[in-house]
Amino acid sequence: ICNICAAEDLLRPDFKALTERDFEAECSRFGPVERTMAVVEDGGSSGSIHVVFASIISAADCLSAMHGRWFDERQMWAEYDLEYQSTEDQANDGSSSPPPPSSSILSSAAAASNDPDAEASSQWLPLGLAPSRQGE
Repeated sequence: ICNICAAEDLLRPDFKALTERDFEAECSRFGPVERTMAVVEDGGSSGSIHVVFASIISAADCLSAMHGRWFDERQMWAEYDLEYQSTEDQANDGSSSPPPPSSSILSSAAAASNDPDAEASSQWLPLGLAPSRQGE
């Protein structure tokens, strides 16, 4: 999931941990989540979160629901990340090749709060609702 927050927000360990927990809770509505990992993509100015599901069906349901959704005044986009492979997976199979498409990996990024002390869970907007713009 992409565009979850500003890249510099993920440098704060407390924010990163809260974001990972919040996305795990939100994404687990679609099925068992094996792992979440907030990252700054190469050369990126925004943060992303990798969500690994136990099932490709759960990943597809989550991708469909999260793509285009608003989080803290940022519109997220979601996509499969077929090149993602955890370092644990690489160590287990001894290769650096990407996992097969059936590995049920969803990559995504979402926006962070303007208030660094605000709880991330309060930033979710229901699907289809854009944030209101003051002064428009």
